[in-house]
Amino acid sequence: SQSLISVLYQTRGNIFELPGGDTEYLLKLESDIKKNGCKIQGNCNQQISLEEFDIIHIINFETHSAINAALQQKPYIVTPLYKDFTQHIVTSRRLVSLFKEYIDSGNHTTFEKGLAVLHNMNNVSNTSADYNFIVSHAETILVSGESERDRLKRDFPNARNIEIVKLGFDRPTDPEHISPDLFVSKYGVKDFVLCVGRLEARKNQLMLLYALKDEDIPIVFVNSKTSQLEYEELCKRFKRKGKTIFTGRVTREMLFSAYKAAKVHALPSWYEVPGFVSLEAGWVGCNVVASGWGTIKDYLGEYAYYCEPHDPESIKKAVLTAFNDPRNRKLPEILKDYTSEKMAETVFGIYKRVVSECNTENGLRRLKENAEHAYNEKLFYQLRKTILDLSVKNPQEAIEPASRLLSFRPNDPVSHFIKGTACLLSTNYQEAEANLMRALNLRPSIHIKEYLYLSLSLLKQKKYEDAIEKLQESLQVHPFVSNKSKIVIYEYLLKCYEGIVNTEKVTETINKLQVLNSNFTEYEMEDIYADLYSQ
Repeated sequence: SQSLISVLYQTRGNIFELPGGDTEYLLKLESDIKKNGCKIQGNCNQQISLEEFDIIHIINFETHSAINAALQQKPYIVTPLYKDFTQHIVTSRRLVSLFKEYIDSGNHTTFEKGLAVLHNMNNVSNTSADYNFIVSHAETILVSGESERDRLKRDFPNARNIEIVKLGFDRPTDPEHISPDLFVSKYGVKDFVLCVGRLEARKNQLMLLYALKDEDIPIVFVNSKTSQLEYEELCKRFKRKGKTIFTGRVTREMLFSAYKAAKVHALPSWYEVPGFVSLEAGWVGCNVVASGWGTIKDYLGEYAYYCEPHDPESIKKAVLTAFNDPRNRKLPEILKDYTSEKMAETVFGIYKRVVSECNTENGLRRLKENAEHAYNEKLFYQLRKTILDLSVKNPQEAIEPASRLLSFRPNDPVSHFIKGTACLLSTNYQEAEANLMRALNLRPSIHIKEYLYLSLSLLKQKKYEDAIEKLQESLQVHPFVSNKSKIVIYEYLLKCYEGIVNTEKVTETINKLQVLNSNFTEYEMEDIYADLYSQ
């Protein structure tokens, strides 16, 4: 008899702590693939020995899992659930800053002006994150639809083998047998707009609330645990004409009852691949409103109502049209084939094919080559980490090795950041500015310190206007920055306003600092820098 294929799943470490679409995917696949005769284990340790496994299935782009698999000459496949991060990260954060101001002040005109400015800005980075290793050494990349495939090919022309595996979802036996009563009796609403998912900037729920602020229609959020507690807080503070309900996480039975009780499911995210909740809602018979930016069109085609995530009018129009139209009877029919069993069967077929291909002479040779490439890749990351540590302890000595690192990878934002950091601490401010600016341009800011160090390099060169611009931008792109960092930002702003002798702004900034309850005495710049560095 044929021996069972042994599969290891690897993914992000907090997949169960902060559940999302990838959690659903993993759980569905795991339970159904076992039925096909597979030994399955999950482990997030990226250094683990892989001796007992035939194939590694990586969910999300976890580069270090890929390096580990390649080093041990094990074939791996990837389900990236590839979100076009660079397309939305900066815009969605700036939008949160606008909402924060709007919710605090209630000034509608300022918000609309800010929205128009945001719409006309180019917030898109032209470079995708560095996933070249994981993409080019995967045996197969499983994508959720045609549009995800096209985006991957655009961003990573060296992707070897991309296969579309439509995502499947679990469903109770029959949509006709689901009753709305369970939900209606507990929450007292029927025929409402439903939105299921974590409350977070990417899912754009504030824009949904804003688009429907003058409507009487109730909005119900079935929201699970979020890592963006401040965003959740803003959603809960948002005032609108109609009723807004937040249920928190509910049972599966209650969720499907909610789908049945709702008229519309709306998810105006910046990006979804494709959003399991939209599929579930459509299958139960909800009219589905979704952003056209993800892969949902590959599933629902013309049978959903599409909107632009940055445009409240477009969201309002889509939701109201969907709300007033009769329920779409075609959706359950279209979605009946997207089962998790079917998905698991396809994936199992891919496991079998990959394992047998990798046992051929060609396959074994390729795995051996992959191991050599992985060794170099691991070395690069280790070197980068060493130089990063050196840049803090002995910045002067870190500049030359950081430059060498950049000669291997001229577009690595982290290496530019390290070199910029080392130059900043060595008082070579011009070189620091060039590298830190390059780091920021290559990758939308992931951390506030990228802005702080760049601003500091400008400030030290007395380029006060430029520093002010970057510091203000940092507050927009990091709407939920800690008070500690905020104090540093205003300290820097104060020095800039003193530099250009703007007494009005100096007073205003001093007042802001008092409000922030600054306990800091006159900090040396480098101390602040080192302090932030260790955060």
